[in-house]
Amino acid sequence: MRNIIKYSLLFLIFLFFTGCGTREFFGFEEKKIPLPGKRVSILKADVSKLEDISTDSKIVLGKITENQNWEQTFNSPTHLSLNFSVISNFSKFNKITSGSKENKESKILSQPILQNNIIYFMDGKSNIFSYDLNNRRVVWKKKITSNRENNHNMGGGIAIAKNKLFVNSPYGEVLSLNKDDGSLFWRKKTSSPLRSTPTLVENRVLSLTVDNRLLVLDANNGELIWSHEGIFNNTSIISEPKVAVEQNILVVPYSNGDYFALNFANGIELWRGSTVDIEQTKTSNTFNDIDASPVFINNSVIIASATGKIISVDKRNGSKNWTRDLSTNQTPLVNGNSIYVISNNKEIINLDTKNGKIRWITKIDEELSKHYLNIWYSPILVNNKLFIVGGDKKFILLNPYNGKIEKIKSLPSLPASSPFVAKSKIYLNMRNGDIISIE
Repeated sequence: MRNIIKYSLLFLIFLFFTGCGTREFFGFEEKKIPLPGKRVSILKADVSKLEDISTDSKIVLGKITENQNWEQTFNSPTHLSLNFSVISNFSKFNKITSGSKENKESKILSQPILQNNIIYFMDGKSNIFSYDLNNRRVVWKKKITSNRENNHNMGGGIAIAKNKLFVNSPYGEVLSLNKDDGSLFWRKKTSSPLRSTPTLVENRVLSLTVDNRLLVLDANNGELIWSHEGIFNNTSIISEPKVAVEQNILVVPYSNGDYFALNFANGIELWRGSTVDIEQTKTSNTFNDIDASPVFINNSVIIASATGKIISVDKRNGSKNWTRDLSTNQTPLVNGNSIYVISNNKEIINLDTKNGKIRWITKIDEELSKHYLNIWYSPILVNNKLFIVGGDKKFILLNPYNGKIEKIKSLPSLPASSPFVAKSKIYLNMRNGDIISIE
């Protein structure tokens, strides 16, 4: 408990003095040491200077696929995106259910999940809900915090496998609940609050803590199988990066900019890298976080950071395939031979997975992101269209082949995360605690 209190206090002190984070709605901008010269958007750069990093290669998307369930954030341990089949004309919003809204101390960061027409979600007070879509009723609700620990609910999240719902608590616990009635199977204390939603693979629960520890637990009983420690980082952005897994390789992103590939079976280090330049650490107080989840595609891993680097790494040996100087706090959408990035300059960018070269760039109009309400979440691909939510209660529908914006519409409230898709429907959780469908 002392460790939990210590790290929670560090977290809050950091927030008080810096007033920043991926959630810009805290009301402040990140403090950075200004660099000499004029900042120029890549959109405004001289075209001749872009020749070496641009390409006109053909975009190939994956086939449209009907998705039945959404059992963990980004839909799979690899975080590779599907081209989802949906039935929607993107014109009407239907409120499904609601929980407690956000406030200054408590934020909704995690995506809801959906299995067999049941939506599970965590609200602004860390209550867990099970909602039956067919019968339109709450099946059960469970409070995972004690009465004396009911504030500052930031971080953590949920995932589901078979009959178990797994919860990463912002108060330093991993829990396993019965998905049918919310009863407790087991509870595991951790050294500090959980930074991420769980990644579930082969009867294991993978959780990332605020103090840069990866815990691999047995899904049956919560026992620790193995763990890995990165370097503790005193300052970090509040975000929800997940561990990525493909076959026997696990890639974990830490808040100091380091990333490690580990053997999934035993945690042995296979290779490591960093998104932070040595010169940068000496001359800047910029946050070094990797806030995006790594994404596996073919023999590569895509790693994106807030420090201004998107890197393609060979998953077998860690060698870099290519590096592009782009900054993002959001997990890229990777599908077919494309990477779609929401940059911190509010640009939507298409990169070629082969070489990282740019096919097109679309600037999001500043009028769609008023003041500090300027978070644009990771895109999803639906019916061969890019669907993006964020900004000042907006969603944007784009052509993924050329970046042309085809539709802009206001949302009923501010979104809290990326949309999720199941059985041809698009769902979205909002900062006011609502879960809506987009019809």
